[in-house]
Formats: sequence, structure tokens, C-alpha cells
Amino acid sequence: MCTLLTSKSLSLLLLLLKVVILQEVSEEWQEEFEDYMDEIHTKGPIKPPTKKCFQKNVLEAAFEPFEDNLCTHEIAFKNIHTNLYCHREYHFLNIAFEELQKACYTKYVACENGVKKCHKTEKPIEGAYCNYTGGLKMPYCEYKTIRKTGYALITCLWQDDIGEIIPAYVNSILESPGK
Repeated sequence: MCTLLTSKSLSLLLLLLKVVILQEVSEEWQEEFEDYMDEIHTKGPIKPPTKKCFQKNVLEAAFEPFEDNLCTHEIAFKNIHTNLYCHREYHFLNIAFEELQKACYTKYVACENGVKKCHKTEKPIEGAYCNYTGGLKMPYCEYKTIRKTGYALITCLWQDDIGEIIPAYVNSILESPGK
């Protein structure tokens, strides 16, 4: 007599192994994974940025040696997208979060791209402008990396759970004269 256990033992073993592996995952990682899956499959509004998210996705210290494909690699590695669709443009900044956060307390300046109120960094900084060149969805997004040195224009917002005003989006990098 042929039973499921004898005829499909390898498949059953792999199914049981998968359950055991999933049980060993930390709650923090599991919560992060569930948030990621919700983000991918959501049709509603996008969650507002957080300090942790901004630090992870925008601040990039590894600019030397500057790679031509930094944007393509970093955007894929950091999983930056909107419902799996590629961003038309993106910025990476080489600055400490605390230094960038100081810009949130400066006077408003005019932005680019139709945004009305931005803040400008006090000093010129180094950054990378990522210009979309091809691909429709992740992981096929391709970008041209353009190194820029200048003043970053950012928007800021209040994050309730930490009680701080934080940088939310990088609008552009205004290149310094002579660069």
C-alpha cells in the first residue's frame, strides 16, 4: 500500500523543514518582513518616512571610490521603489544625519520640481543624483549616477513617536559654483 508518507517523503520533509526554519526567525525580522510585504502589495497611501528609514535609504557614506553604477546597485540593494515600480530620480547624500537634521530648522527656500517649501543645508555636501535610464519594475531598474557637490534641498516633517522633526525627502542638490 502506497501512502503519502512513503510516496512523497522528500516533499513532506522539505515542507516540515520550512516550518522549522520559519519558527526560528526573530520577531523583529518577521515584523520587518511583514511590513515589507504590506508595502509591496498595498494600494493605499505610502507610509510616511521615518528617521530609521531615511538613514538607511538616503545617507550613504561609501562614496569613495565613486562608482558609475552606484545608483543602480544601491537602489536595488536598499530595495527602493514604490509598489515595485522604479523611481524616476533619487538622491544619496554623504552627510551625518544630525548635520542634515539641522537644515530642518533653517528658513524655507524655494524648491525644484514643484515642491513649495524646502530647507537648504548650511554647507555644501557631496551626493549622488540617480537619473532613471531603464527598466520598469524592481529588480530591473537602471540609473545613471551623477556625482554632485552642493547644497541639498530637503523637506522635513514631524515624527510623533520620537518627538523630532526629521528630514523626509531630498528634493535636489544645488551644485556649488565652480563645480
